[in-house]
Amino acid sequence: MTISTSRLTKGVLLPCLWLFASCSSFADNSLQNIKLEKSNGDILTVHNVHLGSAPDKVNVKVLIGDLAPGSHLVLEVIPIVGRTDWVKNEGITDVKLLEKSKTPMPSYYVKKIALKGDEKEVLEEGIDIREIIKYYSGKHLWPKDLLFKASLSMTEHESNLSNNFVEFSLPVAPID
Repeated sequence: MTISTSRLTKGVLLPCLWLFASCSSFADNSLQNIKLEKSNGDILTVHNVHLGSAPDKVNVKVLIGDLAPGSHLVLEVIPIVGRTDWVKNEGITDVKLLEKSKTPMPSYYVKKIALKGDEKEVLEEGIDIREIIKYYSGKHLWPKDLLFKASLSMTEHESNLSNNFVEFSLPVAPID
């Protein structure tokens, strides 16, 4: 049995070419960066009471590259906490123990944000860092770092997921 090339082209090849062309017209979602800002708009790179850079609340700005309609953004804050030995050391943090014992905890803050498809940035205001610190320090733990993580939902025709995630780790200096 022989199959003619013209029949193959019309029956199989043309639909495959159409499918490829239609799929390649969809842009992959991509995130560019994540920034933390104080309420006055200054960029926050470290949370340190002694340096005067310890706001109670921060605004998180996520910069978006390409975006498919119907996507959503998930914003998370993941505390990386460690033991302090405050009771044993009369309120002084054992920095070596803190560093050695640090471990990621479950997300303390999670928010899913629906996007329209034309956004170039998302601003989430008023995330309460003081509340996170208070929660863990009440358990004699210290959030050594706060990991701010943003991710975009996968679209149906997406070919690359590696640029759907961005994160920023905010070092949090002990208060003692």
